Amino acid sequence: MNSQNSAFRHADVLQPETTVHAGTMIANLLKQLDEQTDSEKMLVCAIDGRSASGKSTLAKAASVFFDNAMIIHLDDFFLQPHQRTQQRLDQPGQNIDHERLRAELLEPLMNGKTGLYRKYDCKRNKMTEGFSVHPVRFLFLEGTYSLNDELLDYSDLRIFTTCSPSRQRERLIGRNGYSTLEEFEKKWIPLEEYYFHICKVSERAQHIFVLDCPLT
Repeated sequence: MNSQNSAFRHADVLQPETTVHAGTMIANLLKQLDEQTDSEKMLVCAIDGRSASGKSTLAKAASVFFDNAMIIHLDDFFLQPHQRTQQRLDQPGQNIDHERLRAELLEPLMNGKTGLYRKYDCKRNKMTEGFSVHPVRFLFLEGTYSLNDELLDYSDLRIFTTCSPSRQRERLIGRNGYSTLEEFEKKWIPLEEYYFHICKVSERAQHIFVLDCPLT
């Protein structure tokens, strides 16, 4: 058995033929939650998973079914240089600025208030000015570490995405070329895998999406 799939014991494992099909499946799950929830509480769908496994594509494919929805990309909350201490990176699931994400967006939105969406541009080492966001009914929280200890309790629907190692490598090359492949394979992917293993992330998910299909 592929080591990437060996831990999928408790969640429903799905292998959709297209990302459109996968998005439809998630939208239907959220609609069921919506029907079962009487309050005006914001419903959060967290999509965690491996690099290049289709997280952002899946969030976009599901969000188009709703008028009152938004996507938060965890890549916008990458750690700033002063936060990337070895002590922090040694802790599984801490390679994200969950403190800022919670303070500026999740807590205000969950309490019916306006949040501030500021993106950290890691290439330019600069924080964007940001923009105001208002509460929505459906919030997609997509990105690796969205099911870490600090963010887990915010989610109502928990998704984990994966793909074969060969497909992951192919997509990383297609996205960024060979220039960053070595950094991903030697630094970022091992950090992710450490987090998945120690925190048993696949077991936190309710549904596993194996997305070896083309990402469209």
